[in-house]
Amino acid sequence: MSRWLPFVVLFWLAAPSSAQPAADARTPVESERESQAESRTDSDATRARALFERGLALAQEGRDAEAAEAFEASYAGVPRASTALNWAIVLHRLGRGRDALRALDAFEAERAHATETDVADAEALRQRLRALLATLTLRVEPADARVEIDGRPEPGVGAERLVPLDPGPHVVRVEAPGHLPRRATWTVAAGEALAQSITLHPVAPESVAATERPVESLDPRRPLRRGLAIAGVLVVVAAIVGVVFAATRPASPNGGDTDVVLRPFE
Repeated sequence: MSRWLPFVVLFWLAAPSSAQPAADARTPVESERESQAESRTDSDATRARALFERGLALAQEGRDAEAAEAFEASYAGVPRASTALNWAIVLHRLGRGRDALRALDAFEAERAHATETDVADAEALRQRLRALLATLTLRVEPADARVEIDGRPEPGVGAERLVPLDPGPHVVRVEAPGHLPRRATWTVAAGEALAQSITLHPVAPESVAATERPVESLDPRRPLRRGLAIAGVLVVVAAIVGVVFAATRPASPNGGDTDVVLRPFE
């Protein structure tokens, strides 16, 4: 037994050293990937803050359209409650209430990290926006039809959709596979509640090419194509005037006609 004792002692001494590397058994490739991930995170945070500060500066200069883009990009990089709230404020000042509500939905996603003041101001702004917007109750058939408002897909499914709309004219397009698409133009006022229905008619498989034909207008208040053309010209003129007004409007630290102020980066 005594002649085996030295080997037993050597084995016992070697055991801890062989088990030690298990604590950080990372390959060089894995370590490099973790380092790159941390570097990207720091880079994203730096870029998000720079975009946030740029949004504040643009908003103070009255360049709200550019400020909205900066806040949106900042939120996409690093979601923060204050970023979403600022985003909603400048969209409201631009008269883009529908988009402002979506920015407030982004705020809700980060609500747990917001201050009580931010939460209260966000809710006050949401209530104000709801009062300024019109509400369209749209019934569609088939229920899985795709709805576009002014060329942008409208989220939601089902036979009945509740759609908030900014005051003014809007083009609503509904389409579904195997059906003829249809389009309608409606003009709504602030606070108005409008209910409309659009039913798509199916087409035979051999007539699929017919889906490419011009869609039917469902607007009862504009039966003539000439009227639609004139309305379109007026919308373009109004948009140009709005852009010029937004570009020349003096800066307003209190968010124009809302009492909610822009948040600094904290």
